[in-house]
Amino acid sequence: MKKSIAIFICVPVLLVAAKIARPKQKQPPSGPPLMFPVDYRQWVYLSSGLNMQYQGEPVLPCKEGQCPPMFENVFVPHDAYDGFVSKGVWPAGTVMVLERRCSAQKVSIDTAGSIQEKLFLEAVSQKTTENGWSYYLFGTGDLTCLGPDPTFNGDTHLPVSNSSTDPGTCWQCHRDHGAVDNTFVQFYPTLRPSTPRTHRGE
Repeated sequence: MKKSIAIFICVPVLLVAAKIARPKQKQPPSGPPLMFPVDYRQWVYLSSGLNMQYQGEPVLPCKEGQCPPMFENVFVPHDAYDGFVSKGVWPAGTVMVLERRCSAQKVSIDTAGSIQEKLFLEAVSQKTTENGWSYYLFGTGDLTCLGPDPTFNGDTHLPVSNSSTDPGTCWQCHRDHGAVDNTFVQFYPTLRPSTPRTHRGE
């Protein structure tokens, strides 16, 4: 069967970057290190986006050439989800994961749609009492839709952006455009009933 691979995009819960370059800033952001949450696919699935692009965001390059459309899937722990539904704000300790996956077309018997394929990168955010929201990237080497999925088991990263970074970074984008609590709840249909209409981006 013929299969064409595709990617592109940027995320409705997180970051931007040209070839995932870290945001320009005067000094590294302060904030807690984060170990990659390997069990995140057992969390609550919030939503998916396809081929999304945000104002002012650079197009990510693909090692093998032009990047095709991408899927983005967002996950959050069960207790954080329950806390948001109950109070309309994310509790301290919330971790959100956005995985970006390459798309593929004309797979098996499909003739027109797209399916999700190789893992491209992971963008993670964490809310703490001390630091508010911090943003992390996992998968910042060669960005490709070829080969096996990358693994980040045991990887621990410092934030690439939070309130201590210069303007124009992930933190500012989420603060300025996130519907609720620095997050893009306007993109998560299952959470809209828990969000006041004035905050839904409607």
